[in-house]
Amino acid sequence: MPNSIASIWDAAKRSPVVRVARIAVTIGLVGLLGWKAGVPELTSQPMDWRWAALAFALTLPSVALRAYNHALLLNRPTKVLSFGQALRLTVVGVGIGLFVPTGAADFAKAYWGVQRHGSAEAMVVSVILDKLTSLSAVAAMGAVGGFWADRPVIGWVAVALLILTLLPFVAPRIVPWGILLRFLAPGQD
Repeated sequence: MPNSIASIWDAAKRSPVVRVARIAVTIGLVGLLGWKAGVPELTSQPMDWRWAALAFALTLPSVALRAYNHALLLNRPTKVLSFGQALRLTVVGVGIGLFVPTGAADFAKAYWGVQRHGSAEAMVVSVILDKLTSLSAVAAMGAVGGFWADRPVIGWVAVALLILTLLPFVAPRIVPWGILLRFLAPGQD
């Protein structure tokens, strides 16, 4: 009996009606979050919608780039995920991030990835390295913004954070990986 329920559920998940319903629920939840966050008050002000459209248009390539980055980090030295699977995992992480704090969303993404694809240590380490690359990008933007806004202290702090977050990629021998792996992958010393 459980096999028949599982096969019915699998068939239902592939149904176009179920996919449309999922998309509708997602749009509804994002709309509810936007309404609760006060987006209607923001949109009542005059604004140049071209900038909003540009930001929205850049969202999809941004998510695809994060997925590609995550796949590159995760697929060393053996292939764990395809780009499509990494893209789906990234979208799941973004979706979880709408409801829980960012750090918890990353670990939930790692847990979901382990449940679907295995490779616990690789998944957790790649999520942390993905977070470091995200912090590097934010630090780079903060440095540019700090210097541009004539706030040199903020600019230099952002530059220091950028250097610190790039350290594992530029000079991996400096990073105490043994200590990190004791926490991230216990028993794998």
